[in-house]
Amino acid sequence: MVLLGVSILALLAGPLLAAWMRPQSRVARAIDGYVLVTMIGLVLSHLLPESMRTTGLWGGFAALCGLALPIVVHRRLERITDGHDHHNHHNHHDHHDQGARHEPTSLIVVAGIALALHAAMDGAALITDDSHHLHDHGHHLSATKLAMAVLLHRLPMGVVIWWAVTPRFGSKAGWMSLLSMVAATLFGFYGGGQIGLHSEALSLFTAFVSGALLHVVFHTHIAASETNFHPPTWGTSTSRSAAFGALMGLWTLYFVADANLFSAVQSDDAILQTLLLESAPALLLAFLGAGLMHAWMPKSTLRWLSQEGRMRQATAGMAVGLPMPVCSCGVLPLYETLMRRGVPPAAGLAFLVATPELGIDAMLISLPLLGKSLTLTRLIAAASVALLVAIVVSRWVPQLQARPDQVADTSESTSARLMQGLKYGFFDLFDATMPWIITGILLASAIDPVLSSGILSTLPKGLEVIAFAALGLPLYVCATGSTPMVAVLLQNGLSPGAGLAFLLTAPATNTTTFMTLRRLHGSSVGWIFGAAMTLAAVTAGLAVNALLPNFSAIEFRHPGALVHPWYEQACLAVIGVLCLISMVRCGPRGLLREVLEPHAHMHGADDHDHHDHHDHHDHHH
Repeated sequence: MVLLGVSILALLAGPLLAAWMRPQSRVARAIDGYVLVTMIGLVLSHLLPESMRTTGLWGGFAALCGLALPIVVHRRLERITDGHDHHNHHNHHDHHDQGARHEPTSLIVVAGIALALHAAMDGAALITDDSHHLHDHGHHLSATKLAMAVLLHRLPMGVVIWWAVTPRFGSKAGWMSLLSMVAATLFGFYGGGQIGLHSEALSLFTAFVSGALLHVVFHTHIAASETNFHPPTWGTSTSRSAAFGALMGLWTLYFVADANLFSAVQSDDAILQTLLLESAPALLLAFLGAGLMHAWMPKSTLRWLSQEGRMRQATAGMAVGLPMPVCSCGVLPLYETLMRRGVPPAAGLAFLVATPELGIDAMLISLPLLGKSLTLTRLIAAASVALLVAIVVSRWVPQLQARPDQVADTSESTSARLMQGLKYGFFDLFDATMPWIITGILLASAIDPVLSSGILSTLPKGLEVIAFAALGLPLYVCATGSTPMVAVLLQNGLSPGAGLAFLLTAPATNTTTFMTLRRLHGSSVGWIFGAAMTLAAVTAGLAVNALLPNFSAIEFRHPGALVHPWYEQACLAVIGVLCLISMVRCGPRGLLREVLEPHAHMHGADDHDHHDHHDHHDHHH
């Protein structure tokens, strides 16, 4: 009852906060940063692992439904509303004036129904006492954490509802909307108590609500205008405010965990801490090495890439691309630039595959997480796949006739190059890569409970290699961020060949890769590229399973008393400081967009290379 009362008060406090702050004020950004970090931390490190421990893969499916269902419903409503507006507004020159008033109205009314259903789920999630069929202590802890997550987003929800309704319908309609949310919450609270849920159903419900809560924090309107990925300055006052709120959110998560509220998931916390600590030294070396390589790598490489012979061209493209720490979307504008400068297709395709597949950062983080043997195997396989795919696919790719530009190396001083390299490694690359690494580590710790049952070891070895190779084709997964995910999969029984197949296809390909190849070279090249990547990855995976029959994965389930070396703790502290600085520069939502909207990198890089080819502007039109 206390939680119910607090949740209602938090919702009704929305108008008071809305009157005190503007939508883009520092206070609003601070609240948004706090809720964003706390909610994501609660869901991915505690709520989702607990529910998946009880329900298995069904819990993950329920979470995906909770995350995706609001998106599907919203897009459906947009199509319905657009059709209704088109039918009622015949004058297109007045569409923006009339639609600006009419379209949000219809959307808000229908969205209000969806919010009422969401509020009912919130009310059901607030049931934590023993009288509501939660006799087990572990379930009581889980319900308490779910209630805590619900309470955290009620305050900004009240503010957002008030801001959305009152400008169009007045304060009376705003209060009516909030009171309807209160009524729906009461219905969910008392209705959920009457229905009663057994443990598995409760865990599925928790997973579904966890996904829905992630949707809420991902698509909040408080920070909708935060769009910069790499601000050139120290950050705006609003990004600093959001970073302060995010820091308070991290402190809250640490305080709650230290208070043993999450004692039921100590094993999950141990895996998360181990992944973070053992990755930290490798990550620092990776960012340093990538920065130095960026500063001192020769810029005049086009002539070397244009050697005679398909094999030599592919080898040159692979050698240039393999150590570069660039993601699969980030490499696309580089690939297009190389092709438009006349680089042979074999060299360009080898560069396209090799660049995102590994990189010096992914290589270094693989050593502590995958082990020496699999890391070496990953390196050899990445180079081999890049060569084979480039040689095969280039036969169907005509070379674009353009004279390569001769770019002379700049004669900068050593200190200037050093500063340039450090800025690139610990600022630009860190901002783009670290969100993916954190996401990969959080997801790895979240899926570990369901995998610890040994479900992966029951899959046929050959079938799982094919499945994981195909799974990686459409996904956007950073090579560095995918490493801890595969490490946990291997620990839970996945064969090394299947893990390698995923590490080969997921970082190197995604839907945008195929669209770019189709746009530049025709649809047949995209299909041939996908088939060649799949065949090469499956072949490499099957070969690894045959060559490493007694492979033993790195064990992360260490005893709780294990003390990590001081240098790992020191490196993790440095990573934490760099994350805080990055959050101040970009804001927490700017970093989140690196994961949610990775394709934006391609446009940014396109703009950067705009001066390199004159038809680039026309191409975008």
